[in-house]
Parts: sequence; structure tokens; C-alpha cells
Amino acid sequence: MIRASGAGRLVGGSELASGVGAAEAERLCRAHPTEAMGYTFRNVEPERCFVMRFGAELQGDDGWEAVRFHPMARATRQGYLVDGNDLAGPVSQEEAEAFCGQHPTEAMGYTYNFPNNCYVKRRGTKFVAGGGWATVLLDPVERETRRGFALAAGGDLAAGVSMGEAERLCAKHIDEVIGYTYDSPENCFVKKVGTACFPAAQWDTVLLKRAAPDNHEDKLFFDAFGQTLDGTSDWRRPGRGQGLMDDGACLFRQVKPDDLRQGALPNCWFITALAALSEFEDGVLGLFDTRVIPRNRKYGISLYDFEQR
Repeated sequence: MIRASGAGRLVGGSELASGVGAAEAERLCRAHPTEAMGYTFRNVEPERCFVMRFGAELQGDDGWEAVRFHPMARATRQGYLVDGNDLAGPVSQEEAEAFCGQHPTEAMGYTYNFPNNCYVKRRGTKFVAGGGWATVLLDPVERETRRGFALAAGGDLAAGVSMGEAERLCAKHIDEVIGYTYDSPENCFVKKVGTACFPAAQWDTVLLKRAAPDNHEDKLFFDAFGQTLDGTSDWRRPGRGQGLMDDGACLFRQVKPDDLRQGALPNCWFITALAALSEFEDGVLGLFDTRVIPRNRKYGISLYDFEQR
């Protein structure tokens, strides 16, 4: 779980416990991850904590402190994180999991070839595919709450679940979901990527935001959970409620020659050929091995050399 603390007060929603000590508040939050979103207390009464259920909101108040918890999304990939940049290791897998949970903003994940030979790595470490190793990548997902917005009907991963369960499902299925929408903390609908987000009174929506995929040259299509070479974090992804094809992503809506732009590259010969081909829509579509968004986000494209045909 991701643990974040700072000035402010958790208000609204209902209490799981009130007037408990800080240690008990921590225990309750970790023991009830699908119910408790965190706890809050007055600065002058740190041992009188209020454990709040999901649905509470953080309100600015310098006289209070708030501690919030979120599930941490993860994905296992075949490959390893390069040597150096270690936070811990060699440690057991159980120890690696615990270390990552304690240092969510520093740890990118851990890499291992045996369960008792794990190395916890700092964020920014390069991933290399293959090599007989496995890597668990962690992703503290950025959330954006949109008041007065809903996600369109259909495309449900889960329906009618609690907010805590919605958070857990989003963390578990991070590659599939855009977030969840709700009219009460006990009636949440977890939606798949590509679901449209639109204004709707009485509804609120939590959108999950992540940076663009890693673009290391050796694994162009590998999604390393926001680790980019230049640290860029303001990329937009289709179907994530960020104003980029939220109404349903597709590869082509229509094919037109004037859609092409050469830019600064000296590839006019290639652009000209594509423009000519674009006069025939089926010719362009026929280059792709699928006409729907594949689950692995990869498209196979067939290009031909006239001299070799």
C-alpha cells in the first residue's frame, strides 16, 4: 500500500473507528484495506485518531494531520532491472515486498531470479527484457477526482461495489481500467479503458492517470509504468479521461491523404507513397494485422519493398 501524510483533515464519509491511538489507526487501515482510506487527527492530539472509510475528502486545515492509504498497482515482467541503483538486496521476496511498501515513492520494484535473491531498485532504473530474470514493477497511480462527472454505461469490470473494493480492483487491473464512477461510496462502477467521461449531476468519478510508456529503443512498446528517459510526466493516453479519445479509442476513424504531415524529416518519398495509398482506405487498413485495439497494445504492420516483390 502507498502511505501518504500531510496537513489537512479527512471529512465526510463515515468512521471506521474514532479516538484510537496512532498505532491502532495504522493497524486498522492495513487490516481493512477495502474499507479504510486513512486516518486524521489534531496536531495537539496525535493519539486521538479518527479512521475514515473511503468517501471522505481531504480538507485543508493546518491544525489537523491526515494519513491516507492507497493500494499499489503492480505488474510482473520477464526481464531484469540493471545493476546498480539498489535500495536493498539480496533479500527474500517477502522482504522485497515489505521494503517496497515502506518506500513507495523511491522503489520502482524488484528484480529476481530466485525467490530468495531479490534486488529492490530505485525509480528510473532501466528495464531489460529476458535474461532468465523476473521483475515486479510498482506503480503509485495518480488519481484525479472529477465532481459532477460519470463514466458511460457499459464496459464494467465490476458494478455496485464499495469504494475500497473499487480501489483494490483498479490496482489489480491497472492495464485494463480507466477508473471508477459512483453516486455513493457503496455503489461504485469500475470501468474499462476507453469508457467516455461526461458531465452528470449526482455522480463523481475517480480517474487513474499514468505517464506514457517507456520508450527505450530496445523495448519500444514496453509499458514501464511511467518511467521515461527524460522524466516526462505530462503525456496523455487514449481512453484515460484526459481529453484524448475518451469517447472510445480506435486506430482509424477515416483515412484521408491530407491527414499526413511531413514535418522536418526528409522522408517526402515515404509520405508521398502513403498519401497515394490513402486514396484507397482498404489499402491502408490492410497493412495492419488487426482493426481493434489489441490487449498488448501492439500492431503488426506489413510494408513492402517494390524492388523485392
